[in-house]
Amino acid sequence: MGRILVAPLLGCVVVFLISAWPTLTSPLLYSNDGPQHLLQGFVHGHYEDPRFGFNELLALNEPLTSRGYLDLFRWLEPRLGWYDAHRAILLIAQLLWCSAWAALVLRLHPDRWPFALLGCATAIQWAYWLGFVPYFLGLGLTAWSLHLVLVRPQRRHYGLLAVALLLGCQVHAFAVAVTGIALLILALFRGLRAVAATVLAGLPALLFNISLSAASMHQQQRLAWDAAFDPVVGVVGRFVGGDQRTTLLFAGLAVAAVVVGRWARRDRTSRALLVGGLLLLVTGYVAPDELRGWQLTAPRYLPLGFALVFASCPLEHVAARFRRALGVVVFAFVALHAEWTDFFHRHLGGATDPVVALARRLPPQTGRLWGFLVTTDDLAGTDGTARTRVWPSNLDPWLHLAQVVAVDLGGQLLFTQAIDAAMHAILSAPVFHNHEAEPGWSWAGTWPAVDVEQRRRNIAAKLDGLRRSAPHLVFVGVEGDDALVEAAGYVIDARVTDGVRTAVTATFRGCETTIVVPPDVAVVETGAAGTVEADMLRAPDVDGVVVFERAGCGERWIRVHGAPCGGSSRHPLQQARALFRDGGVLVCPPDR
Repeated sequence: MGRILVAPLLGCVVVFLISAWPTLTSPLLYSNDGPQHLLQGFVHGHYEDPRFGFNELLALNEPLTSRGYLDLFRWLEPRLGWYDAHRAILLIAQLLWCSAWAALVLRLHPDRWPFALLGCATAIQWAYWLGFVPYFLGLGLTAWSLHLVLVRPQRRHYGLLAVALLLGCQVHAFAVAVTGIALLILALFRGLRAVAATVLAGLPALLFNISLSAASMHQQQRLAWDAAFDPVVGVVGRFVGGDQRTTLLFAGLAVAAVVVGRWARRDRTSRALLVGGLLLLVTGYVAPDELRGWQLTAPRYLPLGFALVFASCPLEHVAARFRRALGVVVFAFVALHAEWTDFFHRHLGGATDPVVALARRLPPQTGRLWGFLVTTDDLAGTDGTARTRVWPSNLDPWLHLAQVVAVDLGGQLLFTQAIDAAMHAILSAPVFHNHEAEPGWSWAGTWPAVDVEQRRRNIAAKLDGLRRSAPHLVFVGVEGDDALVEAAGYVIDARVTDGVRTAVTATFRGCETTIVVPPDVAVVETGAAGTVEADMLRAPDVDGVVVFERAGCGERWIRVHGAPCGGSSRHPLQQARALFRDGGVLVCPPDR
């Protein structure tokens, strides 16, 4: 048996290295939740460092779950630095997952080696791109626990399983829940005694998850289903990603794993794995995308579902030439997927890396709550590739990019995951606890090709939204965009440039405007031109004077309630509406 396994194991190593190559060589992707975990780990290691001032705004926390990244980072970062520590953790997660898949397949039978190779080709997948690193670590770790009860489990194996699942809950509780479904299906195919032993082994983990749900601030969150999507592109794309070629090829291999080998040829364990895998895939298609604090929950069932389906295929009962042909198809998938992921990582990493590199040159400034805005066009690329054609589902490389900047800049940024003691490794100080971005305002984004004036208005609108949520700003744009920051009422504190882009830190000062109204006016509102909702409202003093301090600069409107101003009879819903620029005094005469 040992000699038979040498070739498949060597093949798995080669495929893993090919698949993980972008992690080793390409710029790191700071997409979705990845930067949040990076910042939380960095704060733990540099909490008392006066250069960053994290202890002024944040409190350290030891979360109940989602600790996989945190514990590894705290050990690796002092030895490697944060950049290489982050890369190393990604590689560890990939290795855990691929080795668990390959070992599961090869333990059932060495002749199933084509699908062991396929598992190693999924080193980079949807959970990796979305920065769900603790979940990715937890899934790989708990998938190994299947080996404890895979073949003729003994009593001691169930004891070890209980310990493994409970420890896995600390790495990531949802990964344990997914693996628990597979364990229960395995037990059902072995009889009531196996079911009872499995339930007892999983009871500590179940109680942990119940207590976690009670402790989480998200326990009242409503369920939310995503819009219906194509079952092939949606299910496969939310696991391995890729273009149409890789998606269809992987889907074809999955169909082959189900139909090759009749039910009668599968042993009891393989039947259980097939049923469990199909159940997880169906769950990943029909389950809600939001589930009590776990965002994008439905796709989290898919990786293990596919692993079980492929592992269940009894290739030992087909001709050797069919296995070799299947191996060729698997290597075709490996090549296509590796080519796509390499392009994808260089495309997105090449867009975000210069932004991060430039912003990291800004001097640290402690004790500040930052908004963040990127206005470069880099993601449009030079090859005309639309991002919707190459991005995996739900991926946004700009969403939490600001957290990477905070690693060097210090302070706290909007939308820092620092509010849930059950899951987050840092917590906001009470004074900053409720700071959220204004609804509808993005604090990082790219800009389509529009005319210069429209682009200016777009940026001004984003800046106006950010200043209502955070008093300080990190801004990265093309040369000349910093003038728009100053025009919006910010005072620039620091500025760096690389000849193409400019990065600044700034503090909002705003413009002061005085409005004189008739004495019987009750309320005066003001808002940015082009909007319909007021962002400031004041009651006038006894002399009918209203002073708007730290208002947004540029074009704005006023709306007067209580006594009409001149000409207001033509606009009864908006009793007075005027534009003013850069402060000054505006007089609202009574209607005559």
